[in-house]
Amino acid sequence: MDRRQDHGDSTKASASHGPFLLRRITRGAVASLLVLAGSLGVASLTTLPASAAPSLHAPAPDNCVCCGIAKGGPSRSVVPTPGAPSCCGPVIPATVRPVVRIHPSYSSCSPTSAPLDLAATVASGSTTLSWHVPVSFGGSPLLGYNIFEGTTSGGETVVPVLITATTYTVTGLTNGSRYFFYVTGINSSGWSGPSNEVSVIPATPPGAPSGLAATGAPASVALSWSPPASDGDSPVTGYDLFEGTSAGGEAMTPVNATPISASTFTVTGLTNMTTYYFTVEAINAAGDSMASNEASATPAAGPSTTSLSVSQASVSSSSQHKVHFTVTVAGASPTGAVRVEAGSQVLCTVALVAGAGSCRLPAHSLGKGSYTVVADYAGDANNDPSASSGSSLTVR
Repeated sequence: MDRRQDHGDSTKASASHGPFLLRRITRGAVASLLVLAGSLGVASLTTLPASAAPSLHAPAPDNCVCCGIAKGGPSRSVVPTPGAPSCCGPVIPATVRPVVRIHPSYSSCSPTSAPLDLAATVASGSTTLSWHVPVSFGGSPLLGYNIFEGTTSGGETVVPVLITATTYTVTGLTNGSRYFFYVTGINSSGWSGPSNEVSVIPATPPGAPSGLAATGAPASVALSWSPPASDGDSPVTGYDLFEGTSAGGEAMTPVNATPISASTFTVTGLTNMTTYYFTVEAINAAGDSMASNEASATPAAGPSTTSLSVSQASVSSSSQHKVHFTVTVAGASPTGAVRVEAGSQVLCTVALVAGAGSCRLPAHSLGKGSYTVVADYAGDANNDPSASSGSSLTVR
């Protein structure tokens, strides 16, 4: 069969040779190519100028080599694709006109799609990157991944390591400096387009907060502390507060649902006369600090003040006259009832609404005489009992 080789730059029609498909391509289209040498079917490799690293703003070149990946100098050796049919021949100079040989086991030849969901966690001087495999392998086995690193967005260059896992720890970074990363997949056709870009600032966790102090109040404890002396080369973004009912027995889950931005916090909904223990930890991009000193406090009911007002100091015992009693209790949102008493006699009971209430009764029900009337508040969970001073009442 007459085989002709075109020495121009245009792509020519494909011709079949045995079980393989031959395709002529333009010079410079690929970084590494397999060549079918003469009618004997000897496969060889040629290399044209290598493509630059892929950009975040442009797709990787559509290279096409289906049985190996090239590495080395101007004349490159071949590392066979794992599991691919053996179709890689000897190395030949880069001046030879390339003809791509695609094994029929592969229906197409293109780079993989981009790796997915790149994410990063930081530590001191390092970051650990993780990602998901590409959706498409481009018709040939996935060889691994390249990680690209830079100090500006879109300015990454390749880290010279071929990675076969979907996680990798980049070391030797400077704490407090921002780094940018993306990942590409690799098959025998070259690099995929870039994954999403992530940025990190390597750091250590901050120092522990200091001077934690706790003050009990009715059903609550107020806490305050000082920020850590060191932020670990990454700004402190908040604090986690931990609570327990025994020394050293603080829970693993913080009291706060979201990080506390200030250096004060009041824990509410506590049980009076129960002692509570607390520690606080600072947070930055590298994680939580060690715990602060421990502080404790016992919530307790607070004092209340009860006052009584009588509508008149002297009243006729006629059935037409009534006496009004007005009660006020000051404290921590006092609830409950107040008894209005004259000696051992309970004249009426007042239900508190917003700390106040009133009652009235006919003067004749008291009988004629002089009385000292007192408002007696029994207290509640947040307020101690209290009583008013005596008010004089004369029934004529």
